Amino acid sequence: MNWKDLIGKILLVLGFALLFGVMIGGQGFRDLVAMPVDLIFRPLANVLTENNLHILLLILSLVTGLITTIIQKYTIDWGSMKESQERMKKLQSEFRAAQLAGDKKRIEKLNEESRKLMQDSASMQMQQLKPMGYISIITIPIIMWLYIYLKDIYGVFGFGTFTDVVNGPLFIFPFVGERMMVDPLFWGLQWWFLWYLVCSIFLGQVFSKLLNTGMSTTSVSTNKD
Repeated sequence: MNWKDLIGKILLVLGFALLFGVMIGGQGFRDLVAMPVDLIFRPLANVLTENNLHILLLILSLVTGLITTIIQKYTIDWGSMKESQERMKKLQSEFRAAQLAGDKKRIEKLNEESRKLMQDSASMQMQQLKPMGYISIITIPIIMWLYIYLKDIYGVFGFGTFTDVVNGPLFIFPFVGERMMVDPLFWGLQWWFLWYLVCSIFLGQVFSKLLNTGMSTTSVSTNKD
C-alpha cells in the first residue's frame, strides 16, 4: 500500500466517523467539530452581520459545492458509469428482441450477461461511497457550525420547533414572504437549511458544467471523441 492509498483510507474513515459521530456523539462532539470552521468563518460572519445571514449561507454553499464537485471529479469514474448504463440499455433492447423472437438460447445468454453487468454496477455503486466520506469532512463541520452561529443570533439551535419566543432577523423567501431562518419548515428542518441546500445544489450543477464532470458532461465529451 502506497502513502496515497493510506491517506485516502484515513480520510475516508475520518469522514464516516464525523458522519456517525454527529448523530451519536452529543452536542459536545458537535461543538468540537464546528470549532475549526468557527475560526475561519466567524470573521466573515461578523463582517456580513446577522442581517446578511442569507449571503453567508450562499458563500458556504459555494464553498461546499465547489469542493464536492472537485472530489467527485477525481474519485468517481464517470466514463465507466456512462458505459455501464449504455451497456444496460443495449442489453435490455436485445432482451426484448429475443423475447419477441422466442429465441430461448439468446435469452439465456443475455441473462448471463445481465448478471455480470449487475455485479459491475453494484461495485460502482460501492465506489460512490468513497466521495461521500471525503465530502463529509467538509460539509459536516460547516453545518455543525451553522447550528452554533444560529444559536448566537436567535438564542436557540436551528433545529426542530420552538416553544419559546424567538427573536431575530427576518428574510424574504420567494413565494412565501418573510421568515426567520429558524422558522420550522417540515420534518424538523428550518428555512436556513432549505436555502443552503438549494444554493448548494444549484452551484454544484454550475461547477459540474465548468469542471466537465458528471454523467451529462461525460456523455457530451464521449460523443465528441
